[in-house]
Amino acid sequence: MSDVHSMGGYVFARSLFALGLTSWQMLISLLIGIGIVNLLCNLIAKPSQQAGVPYPVACQ
Repeated sequence: MSDVHSMGGYVFARSLFALGLTSWQMLISLLIGIGIVNLLCNLIAKPSQQAGVPYPVACQ
């Protein structure tokens, strides 16, 4: 939750309002974005889970 409460997060939310999005459209767009990031993070973590090593070690 703390990464949302930053100046960048507030500027991004304000820019969505400035583009003319309503609050429910902004909520849906943020949920879709969070879902995409969550999916990609899980895909990146899959090889390190299978090998039993941390992600930076699996990258080397």
